[in-house]
Amino acid sequence: MILVNENSPVAGATVFDATANTDKSKAFREDAEMMVLVNQLLEPLEEFINIPVGIGALPLETNPSGGANVRNSELPLGNLACDAMMEAFNLKDGLQVDVCLQNGGGIRAPLPEGDISFGNVSEVFPFGNVLSVLEFTGQRMHDVVEFGLSEEENGEGRFLHFGSGFQLIYYPLESVGSRVKSITLNGKAVEKGSDESYLVVTNHFIVRGGDGYENLFSDAPLIVENGQPQEDTLADYLKSNYPASHEIEGRIIPLNNPVDSDGVEIDILGSTFPLCSEALIKDCSLDE
Repeated sequence: MILVNENSPVAGATVFDATANTDKSKAFREDAEMMVLVNQLLEPLEEFINIPVGIGALPLETNPSGGANVRNSELPLGNLACDAMMEAFNLKDGLQVDVCLQNGGGIRAPLPEGDISFGNVSEVFPFGNVLSVLEFTGQRMHDVVEFGLSEEENGEGRFLHFGSGFQLIYYPLESVGSRVKSITLNGKAVEKGSDESYLVVTNHFIVRGGDGYENLFSDAPLIVENGQPQEDTLADYLKSNYPASHEIEGRIIPLNNPVDSDGVEIDILGSTFPLCSEALIKDCSLDE
């Protein structure tokens, strides 16, 4: 049996039926008897998942129009998720983390405009994943961020989102391993080759090697292994920060893309952004 949310191509309680569709990835049909049982089991959960946790000033999408999505571009939802993860430690646990890393593939659903329930939040983070905190050097930060960009053009889940104060400038058309131009934290460069120490909050999925990160976290000092579940972290953040209204802030800036007739860069997946925007980059010589 598979039980998934209503937006899935295999929604509900289903069984595999090779005769249902020639495409085996879609060869599922609803199991009516099992759905009766599932609905009975879900009744006690209805009140819980409908608990209000916040208000959205606007929808926060995983795949807005224009070609950008949570697996290849900075999005408000990614910023919101990371800021919630940082606040979970910085305001509550007294542990001052410097950086958040959240893989785009772990953000699975949008948040609506208006009332936001715990059920909505659980759809964003449906895996029961927990937070971890590690100690990174500047070199490791570059290695991890570089790996996160390695399949950007293919929309792989390893693409990273970052917390407030972090800025990545990169070249999406360069070869894998040579895409990062610069990383700054609160305006100060995170130097490649540096052994300066940073506390990083992320999720246990990629710490354990998910999305291909097997060799990048394994020997990093682990400060917190099993922290708060991600869905609880986001719910708590929404309760104290409302209405939820994050914007694209220039945490992730691609350079050296083709430009259109108005001088606006067009990224390799089709979305556009201002060429060397003064609001995002103070030194326009960065666009070489």
